[in-house]
Amino acid sequence: MTDPRLSGTAAALLDALARELSDLELEFDDLVDLVERLETAWEPALRPLLEQHLAAAVDAGNWYARDELAAVLAHVTGPDCLPLVLRAWSRDLGDDKDSLTTTVLELACEEPDIARSTIIPWLGHDDAALRETAAWLLGFVPLPDDTLLLAHTVEDPEGSA
Repeated sequence: MTDPRLSGTAAALLDALARELSDLELEFDDLVDLVERLETAWEPALRPLLEQHLAAAVDAGNWYARDELAAVLAHVTGPDCLPLVLRAWSRDLGDDKDSLTTTVLELACEEPDIARSTIIPWLGHDDAALRETAAWLLGFVPLPDDTLLLAHTVEDPEGSA
């Protein structure tokens, strides 16, 4: 159920985008127009709904919807969405993750401090996929002392640090 504070137009566009991304007969040109209209009509109150659609795409194993919804989220909210996008990236959906990787790297490189505040704690996370994701991304936003962090991560692959 959509939050009643949301504009019907913006929420309807987001729901339509999620619906279109689940359609295997998707017309790419229609999708581009829909994304542009959504980004123009964007309202911050839509973020939880967009996050729900992203989580549903990941749960459904729909890598294309995951990539597109993550890109929209990154574009309209900026680097503070990195933890959510990075969690989506860490799930193996059987694809090459090329476009999602671009989104993650743009977010991380735009605000390395935000990226580091997410990935440093993840180096000791219980979830192996999140640990591996953090170690990978740290290579794109390194500081000189990170060698010690990475060495400890390699020595303790279970994340019990």
